[in-house]
Amino acid sequence: MKFFSFLLFAIFGFTAVYASFPVVENLSIELVSEIYNNSDLNSLEKVFWFLSGVVSWGVPIAIIYQIISKKKGPIKFALLGFLAVMLFLIILIIVSFGDIENPFIFG
Repeated sequence: MKFFSFLLFAIFGFTAVYASFPVVENLSIELVSEIYNNSDLNSLEKVFWFLSGVVSWGVPIAIIYQIISKKKGPIKFALLGFLAVMLFLIILIIVSFGDIENPFIFG
């Protein structure tokens, strides 16, 4: 049985695999950074909008600011701050009810 499974692996495992979509091998770093970092904000503004999302009024102000200034990014970082607070509160509630002693270990 071992020989048969090894033979199947040797025949089908070492064959060439072709993707059904085009694969670009020489993707430049500039293109990748343009795709993932398409905000018009500098680091200080990112931190400011993240911290404004922590408070309850930060997300609506970020929406208004982004509409007025046409900059990309304030809503994203304000929502990240808001979601960070929500995650912290959910973990705090789980720990306070005592169902889970350590919320990071579910085993």
